[in-house]
Amino acid sequence: MDSGLKNQNKRLRTTHHPDNYPDDRLLLIYETLETKHDRDSFGLTCHNFLDIQSSSRKHLRVCSLINCHATNFLVFNMLNRFRNLDSLSLICCRGLLNSGLANLLLYRSTLQSLNLSYCSRVTDLGLSYVASGCPFLSAVNLKKCSSITNHRLQILAESCKSLKLVHLNGRSTVTDHGIRIWAKLKILDLKMCGDLVDDATILKIAKGCPLLQEWNLSYCYKIAISG
Repeated sequence: MDSGLKNQNKRLRTTHHPDNYPDDRLLLIYETLETKHDRDSFGLTCHNFLDIQSSSRKHLRVCSLINCHATNFLVFNMLNRFRNLDSLSLICCRGLLNSGLANLLLYRSTLQSLNLSYCSRVTDLGLSYVASGCPFLSAVNLKKCSSITNHRLQILAESCKSLKLVHLNGRSTVTDHGIRIWAKLKILDLKMCGDLVDDATILKIAKGCPLLQEWNLSYCYKIAISG
C-alpha cells in the first residue's frame, strides 16, 4: 500500500478514536443509553468513556463492610471517581471510621442524601466532616449512630441549611437541643428513642421546626399527649 494512503488511514483512525471526542459529545452519547448493561459497556470502551460514566453517576449504595482499612479506602476511591453523586448509602458499614468521612472535605461533595445508619464507629468528628463537606445535604440517616451528640447535630443544622429529612431512630443521646434549630425540617424519625423523648421534647421540637410535616415517634413510650 502506498505510504501516503497508509498515513491518511492512520490519521483517520486517530481522529475518530473515542479518546479524541470532546466530553460534551461523549455525554450526549451516554445519555442515549437506556439500560445498565449498555452504560456499563460504555464505560469499558476507553478511559474517556469511563470518566463520562463516572461523572454521570448520581446514586451509589455500599453496605455491610466491616474491615476498617478496606472501607475507608473504598470510600476514598468512590468519592474520587464519582464526583457528582446526589446520594450515597453506606448502611451497615461498621468498618467506616471518621477518617473515611474526612474524604468529603477533599472533594467538596455535592451530596444531597447520606445514609450512615448502623455505622457504629462514626462519632462527632465524623459528623463534623459531613457538616463541612456536604453543604447541600437535605437528607441524612444516623440510625444507631449512638456516639453522636447534640452539639454536632446543631453544627450539622447550621452548616447544611437545606436539611429537610433526618433519621435519628435508635439514638441514645438525642434531645430536643440537637433538633429544634432545624427550621426547614419536614420529616423527622425518632423511632425507638425510648425515654429520651417526652411531651416537653415534642413541644419544643414542634415550636423550633415549624415546617415539620411528618415524624415517627413509635416506641417513644414517655409521650402522653396526642395529636
